[in-house]
Amino acid sequence: RALTVNICPARTFIPPPACTVGAMRCHRWASILMLKTPAWSPHRAPVVSALRGAEHKSSLAWSMGLGIAMLGAGAAPFCLCEAKKRQENKEKDNAGIEAPSQTAAENAANYKGVFDGGLGFGQKSAVIVIDFTKAYTTEGSKFYCPGKGYGVVDAVAESKPLLDLARSKGVPVFYTMVYFEHPTDGGVFTQKIPLLREWTKDNPMTQIDDSVAPQAADSVLVKQYPSAFFGTNLACNLRAIGVDTCIIIGCSTSGCIRASVLEGMMHGFRCIVPRECVGDRTQTIHEANLFDMNAKNGDVVSKQVVMDYLNSL
Repeated sequence: RALTVNICPARTFIPPPACTVGAMRCHRWASILMLKTPAWSPHRAPVVSALRGAEHKSSLAWSMGLGIAMLGAGAAPFCLCEAKKRQENKEKDNAGIEAPSQTAAENAANYKGVFDGGLGFGQKSAVIVIDFTKAYTTEGSKFYCPGKGYGVVDAVAESKPLLDLARSKGVPVFYTMVYFEHPTDGGVFTQKIPLLREWTKDNPMTQIDDSVAPQAADSVLVKQYPSAFFGTNLACNLRAIGVDTCIIIGCSTSGCIRASVLEGMMHGFRCIVPRECVGDRTQTIHEANLFDMNAKNGDVVSKQVVMDYLNSL
C-alpha cells in the first residue's frame, strides 16, 4: 500500500504541500526511520507508535501523523525525499534499459576509420591455450558451454588441428589452467564468483580437456584471475624466447580471453584470436566481445587465416 510521508529535518517545519514528497511504502520507510533513531532515544516512541497504528489509519492520515510526530519529537534529521530519490535512481540504473539494437554492418560502419586498425603477425608467435578445462566441456557441469558455433565444446574441436599444426611447425604452446588452494586464492575474483571455490587442485573439472591435452614440450601455467598474464610468468617467458605475437585460443570469450588480449596488448604483444577457437556461454555476448577486441585490442580473424600463417612457417 502506497502513501505519502512528510518528513523534514529536525525541528524544521515546512507546511504542506511544500514538504510533501512522493508516494512510498509506509512500513518500509517507517522501519528505516525507527532504525535511524536509537532505542534509548525519546524520539523513538512517536515512530513506534505511528508504525503500530498504521493498519488502523488511512494512508494520508498516517503519513501526516508520522511526519508531525517525528517533527514534534525532534528526531534526528533524515530526509526521505532524498532517500526516495536515491532509490529511484538506483532502480533506474538497474532497469537493464538496452540501447536500440544495431546490425553488425551498422556497428562496422560506426567504427570505420576510428577503430578498424590491424596488427598482423610479428616475427615469432606462440599459441596460448586459455582454460580449455573439462568444466566447460563436460555435460552436467555448471560451466558447460555446448552452444553450436560459439560454445566451448565447438571451440575445443576447432582448436585441435590448429594445435597439431603449430607443434609440427615448432611454434611454442603455453597452457593456462585454474585452481585455488588457499582461502585467500583468487581474492575478490572468487568473492564475485563464489562457484569458482569448487575449482580445487583435486577437482577433475579443472584439468585440460583430453582432446587438447598438453604435450611434453608444452608449458602449463596456473592462473587465478581472468588474464593469463596477471600474476603469472607468461610475459617473461614469452620475451625470453623472442615471442612478439600471441595466438590466443580458449575460453571464455568475454572473460579470460578478453582479459588476456587486453593485458597482452599492454605488455606489447600482438594478440591474434581465431574466432572459431574461442567460446562462451551465449552467442550475443561472444560476438559482442569479439567485435570489441578486434576494434581496440588485437586482431580477431578466421581460423583459416591462422592456419595459412602457420603453414607458411
